[in-house]
Amino acid sequence: MCRRDAEQLAARARDAGVDAHFDVVAGGVHGVQGLVNLGVPEAVAAWESIGRFTGALLDR
Repeated sequence: MCRRDAEQLAARARDAGVDAHFDVVAGGVHGVQGLVNLGVPEAVAAWESIGRFTGALLDR
Protein backbone atom coordinates (compact mmCIF):
# COMPACT_ATOMS: atom_id res chain seq x y z
CA MET A 1 0.00 0.00 0.00
CA CYS A 2 2.81 2.43 0.80
CA ARG A 3 4.43 1.94 -2.63
CA ARG A 4 1.16 2.52 -4.45
CA ASP A 5 0.55 5.71 -2.46
CA ALA A 6 4.05 6.95 -3.26
CA GLU A 7 3.58 6.23 -6.97
CA GLN A 8 0.31 8.14 -6.97
CA LEU A 9 1.84 11.06 -5.08
CA ALA A 10 4.71 11.30 -7.58
CA ALA A 11 2.29 11.15 -10.52
CA ARG A 12 0.10 13.88 -9.05
CA ALA A 13 3.13 16.04 -8.36
CA ARG A 14 4.32 15.65 -11.96
CA ASP A 15 0.82 16.44 -13.21
CA ALA A 16 0.98 19.66 -11.17
CA GLY A 17 4.30 20.63 -12.76
CA VAL A 18 6.58 19.50 -9.93
CA ASP A 19 9.86 17.85 -10.92
CA ALA A 20 9.13 14.61 -9.08
CA HIS A 21 10.82 11.25 -9.48
CA PHE A 22 9.76 7.88 -8.12
CA ASP A 23 12.40 5.18 -8.01
CA VAL A 24 12.09 1.61 -6.80
CA VAL A 25 15.25 -0.02 -5.45
CA ALA A 26 15.08 -3.74 -6.21
CA GLY A 27 15.23 -5.72 -2.98
CA GLY A 28 14.72 -2.64 -0.85
CA VAL A 29 12.27 -2.40 2.01
CA HIS A 30 10.51 0.67 3.40
CA GLY A 31 13.16 2.98 4.83
CA VAL A 32 16.08 1.06 3.31
CA GLN A 33 18.03 4.28 2.75
CA GLY A 34 18.49 4.49 6.51
CA LEU A 35 20.81 1.47 6.34
CA VAL A 36 23.41 3.21 4.17
CA ASN A 37 25.94 3.46 7.02
CA LEU A 38 25.87 -0.32 7.33
CA GLY A 39 26.81 -0.64 3.66
CA VAL A 40 23.59 -2.41 2.67
CA PRO A 41 23.76 -2.46 -1.16
CA GLU A 42 20.10 -1.49 -1.60
CA ALA A 43 20.62 1.47 0.74
CA VAL A 44 23.71 2.58 -1.16
CA ALA A 45 21.74 2.35 -4.42
CA ALA A 46 18.94 4.43 -2.92
CA TRP A 47 21.35 7.18 -1.80
CA GLU A 48 23.06 7.17 -5.20
CA SER A 49 19.66 7.70 -6.84
CA ILE A 50 18.86 10.52 -4.42
CA GLY A 51 22.23 12.10 -5.16
CA ARG A 52 21.70 11.97 -8.94
CA PHE A 53 18.26 13.54 -8.64
CA THR A 54 19.26 16.34 -6.28
CA GLY A 55 22.50 16.91 -8.18
CA ALA A 56 20.55 17.42 -11.40
CA LEU A 57 18.27 19.91 -9.64
CA LEU A 58 21.23 21.87 -8.27
CA ASP A 59 23.00 21.96 -11.65
CA ARG A 60 20.15 23.93 -13.24
